[in-house]
Amino acid sequence: MIKTLLATLVLVALSTCAEAHAASDDLTKAKFTWTFFQGTGGAVASFNVKCGAATGLYTITKAITDPTLRTLPVNQVVTAVGTYFCAITAANQYGESAPSAEVNFTAGASPVAPSGFTVQ
Repeated sequence: MIKTLLATLVLVALSTCAEAHAASDDLTKAKFTWTFFQGTGGAVASFNVKCGAATGLYTITKAITDPTLRTLPVNQVVTAVGTYFCAITAANQYGESAPSAEVNFTAGASPVAPSGFTVQ
């Protein structure tokens, strides 16, 4: 029997609690947080944070084997500058849940070029 596992993923940046949508985040300070309600599903054994460069196309997966955790530094999943789309799943010995709602953000955006550089 398949049961439902529910999870919600939120990107917390610089100690705020707002869900991220195309925000620019410092990889050393941002963290993923999530809530999990077992509902009618089986007990969770692990979570999988999944990220990629396009919505729904996840090329990076970080398995979290401690099912009591509800937060993870973003730089443990994403290590390069870029725009990312991420979701989380819950898993146990019987399978993996559908992905949570997706968050997206720009990680470690480079600064704009300086101007007015001259030699006098």
